[in-house]
Amino acid sequence: MSWFVIIAFAAAVIGFCLGVGGLISPKWRMGLTRLMPAKPEGAAEFRATFGGFFLGAHAAAMLGILFDRGVVGASFVLAAAWGASASGRLVALALEDGTRHKSNYIMLVIELALAVALILPAAEFFLT
Repeated sequence: MSWFVIIAFAAAVIGFCLGVGGLISPKWRMGLTRLMPAKPEGAAEFRATFGGFFLGAHAAAMLGILFDRGVVGASFVLAAAWGASASGRLVALALEDGTRHKSNYIMLVIELALAVALILPAAEFFLT
């Protein structure tokens, strides 16, 4: 297993842990995202989207990496998703008042770092 794949696996573990946290404690994810549901039933959205989706997507990538099945494809998909998140945050920082806050810059760096870490297996595949 190359260092690129190990780094991608570590990034997938981070996403998986974010999913576990969102599934177990939607209030924790609400605090992390600085969002609150408009109605009490909105907590289900945090468990589903910030919990289950993160957990499932990153678990699939981890399994693909561990069993050497679809490493490039799985990590590429997650890299694209994290890159798209970073792109959305950049648009918000550029166009929306009140978004230029330290927390948004920190999250931008984290999203970009995860995107880069997860693209490494695909880069290695295409460059070798």
